[in-house]
Amino acid sequence: APGTGNVFIEAEPVTKLDTRISLKLAKQIACESLPAISEKCDSHDFFFRIEANASLVGGPSAGAAAAALTIAAADDASISQSVAVTGTINSGGLIGQVGGLKEKIDAAGQSKLPMVLIPGGERHYKSGSKTTAAVLDLVDYGKSLGVDVREVSDVREALLQLTGKNYSEEEKALEIDEHYSDVMDR
Repeated sequence: APGTGNVFIEAEPVTKLDTRISLKLAKQIACESLPAISEKCDSHDFFFRIEANASLVGGPSAGAAAAALTIAAADDASISQSVAVTGTINSGGLIGQVGGLKEKIDAAGQSKLPMVLIPGGERHYKSGSKTTAAVLDLVDYGKSLGVDVREVSDVREALLQLTGKNYSEEEKALEIDEHYSDVMDR
């Protein structure tokens, strides 16, 4: 909504402070990740609503989703309601590790959600103790539940799956400033 760049959070149930901080950070990182939307980020307020069947929600697992939603909202892009996202959001729009991936995929399967995006490098899930550790391939596990599990490394990859729109930057040729070259040659 038109505003001054604030983030408002409505949650049912109560959310821990780290979740609230993660959502505010997600908005900031999203706005810094895509210069084309930064003006809208400063002239609009962002409202996040969290609903869960739990007594308390905590942790930064919704950071990647919040960053993607921020960009999509600022860009007036439609979001697929058939894709779930989990992951922290880090500087540069990178999506980081989270816990409980198997359980999140289980929940998607029970809800008949067809796709879940997980952080890149998290496909192989270790369970059990150090002596009896087992490795579960989450992509294969998701298939057994009817869930397409895909790894994404940054918010742009997530946005492609969520909106169908490619937010990747065009590669530009590296231009070295002449003054820099002169200084480095000394």
